[in-house]
Parts: sequence; structure tokens; C-alpha cells
Amino acid sequence: MDFTILYEKYRNLIIECNSSKSYTINNIIIGHGGSDNVIVELRIRKNYFIIKIFPRYILSNTKITPDFNEIEIKMYQFFTQKFILKNRTPHIVGIYNKQTCQKIDKMIKFIASKRIKCPTFEEKLLKHNKQMSFVDEHICDILLRTELKMIEPDFDMILLEYCEESLEDFFHDTISYLSETQVIKEKEQIMDFILDHIKRIIFQIIFTIAIIKDDYPGFLHGDLFARNIMLKYIYETDSKYYVAYHYKQKIWFIPVEGAYSKIIDFGHSIIIDELVSNVYKDLKHENAYFHYNPFNHKIDIYDFLYSIYSFLISSIKEYKISDRYSTPIYKLLSKFMDIRLINRIMKHNKDILDSNWYIDGIRVLEKTVQTPEEYLMGNTFKEYQNLPNNGEIVKHFNEPK
Repeated sequence: MDFTILYEKYRNLIIECNSSKSYTINNIIIGHGGSDNVIVELRIRKNYFIIKIFPRYILSNTKITPDFNEIEIKMYQFFTQKFILKNRTPHIVGIYNKQTCQKIDKMIKFIASKRIKCPTFEEKLLKHNKQMSFVDEHICDILLRTELKMIEPDFDMILLEYCEESLEDFFHDTISYLSETQVIKEKEQIMDFILDHIKRIIFQIIFTIAIIKDDYPGFLHGDLFARNIMLKYIYETDSKYYVAYHYKQKIWFIPVEGAYSKIIDFGHSIIIDELVSNVYKDLKHENAYFHYNPFNHKIDIYDFLYSIYSFLISSIKEYKISDRYSTPIYKLLSKFMDIRLINRIMKHNKDILDSNWYIDGIRVLEKTVQTPEEYLMGNTFKEYQNLPNNGEIVKHFNEPK
């Protein structure tokens, strides 16, 4: 369902902070890349939601406590109001509301329920315990730090749009299915599905970054990897229905049926002159060292495309996909990125590529991709510019006023 409709329905929905008789917890996730946030998938009757919990860590010997969590929350609110609800783009996860709650230890214990018992340090040393999951370890760490007053009792919680899976999950599952299927005809159908969705998803993200950068040139997501792209699906609609994307006198027509990519996780994001962390000014002198520049139009696109390519390489090797099926994937990706040059660097320095998020001033990497505008104003997505004779547009995005 369209988030603009869901927003009107659920923007005033209050999630109980410490207990609940109204919702069921389906899954608990800890943020990627060292994030301390707790993400909970929950169900209320037949409706699914995501809540993201932001513990407030007390940092000793720190003059200024970084406001990264506050900035992330404001980013969700900013993009929901200015881009999602105004039908500029549907490809960002929307936020329904924000709550400030008390007693984070009670909330965490409620989430964990009775499924874990946090061992003492002595128990870890002396007892032969089964290895705890990463999620359980993190939950126990939050409880211990709260008890020791290293985390404030108050915490922030946001209610977010639910998505079925991440882009990484999509690639893993489809490549796995491709390897398991033995019937040639079925393999060809799976390949068509994978290739169609790679093109579709890349278009959606490039379009979204393009219109944001046009309005706010100083925007940088800063963590735009495949793991931070979520997917929602619309199936069983008439094949004649299309959505139209408008950008600088050009229009692209995408079938309604299929995946809708959604950007999440704005913990590293910035919009110069709009949403800037309270420590950015003090760290700005380090930008050149880290090749960081919010005004660079290629950083997010490079991170996005490289993460897709790198993940697909790993999956194709893991599942021993033959050249017959891997070659079309690489050939398609080469339309968006200079795969030949990336392969040359990967051969000896893949670890450097994997650990390098920013590319400002690194010409050899900058030239592997185009800017969002260059992709859209060129012929990269030419196949989407013709609406079939029986095609019917049911939704417009970024339509000129």
C-alpha cells in the first residue's frame, strides 16, 4: 500500500514503551557497522511495523555529545515530509512518528522476553556456555550499561514503514534459488527476474539521489550500501499498469508490479545548511584525509553500485553459478559501473576498496561511475522511456507542477 495512505492511518499510533498487549514481536535486529540501535519488527493484528530504539549513551570525558541519533531521526522526518508525502519519490523508508520513552531497561527486557539469560563475567569464564547470538550479546550489554549508569534511562523510539527484506537478502535468496534449480527453463525465468530487478532497483535509487541532490546539493547519505536498501513488493496487478517518474522533461515508465527499493539508515547522513551534526564543524578539517565531501555527486552512487557488485560476486562464487548465468549479470552491471577497472583494482587491493566509503578526489574511482543526473539525462535507462500502447499510468512521481 502507498505510504501516503499508511501515514494518514498510522501517524498517531502509539507503541507502548515497556509492555504491550496489542502487538507481537517477530524479530530483533541490531544495526550494521557498529550501530548501537535496536531494530524490532512487530505485528499489530495483520499489520507490520518497524520500531527503531536509540539508546542514549553517556560519554565520559567528552565536551560535546555527538547528536548522530537526533540527526538520523530528523532525516527520516525531513524526507518523509518533503519527498515521500509530496510524491517526489517513494524510495525512502517513511517515518510515522517519534516517541520519547522512559526506562530503557524495561523496554529491552520486554523485547528480549524470557529467551535469554545474561551471564556474569565470571560465568562466561567458568561455565561452558553456548555461544550467545550477536543480538543477545548486545541486549545484555545494554542492560549492563544501563545498570552501571552508562546509558540514560530515557530513550527515543521511532515507528517506521515496514519492508519485507533488504537488497542483500534479495540477492542472496535469488542467487541461491538459481543454484538449486535444475530445470533450464526455470533458470532462465529466474535470470530474467534478477536482471529486471537489478535494472529497476538501480533506476529507483539513482532517480531518488538525483532529485535530492538537485534540491540539496550538500546531501550525502554516507552509508548507501546494499544492506541499507530495503524492498517492498507489489504483485498480482495488471501488467498494463505503470508508474511514471519525471526528471527534467524526461519521463520513465516502470511496471507497478515488482520491487520498490527504500533507503534506510541515515546515521552517517548530512545536508549542509539543513541537517548537520554538532561535531561536523570540528571534524571538517579531516574531510580531505578521508576523501569526504557532501557536495560530491558520485560518492553515494559509487558506494551503492560497488556494494551490489561486490555482494553479487561473493554470492555467485558461494553458489558456484556458471558463466552462462553470471556473465549476463556482470554485463548488465557494466552499464552502470566500470567493472573492468574495478576488477583490476580488486585483483590486488579488494580490502582497500571494501574499507573505503568515500572517493572525493580519488580520480581512478570517481571515473568508474557517473553522477545521478548523467545517468538519467543519458541513455542508460532508455528502455523505460516508452509506455506500451496498452499501458496505463496509475501514479506520477516528481511530476512538474
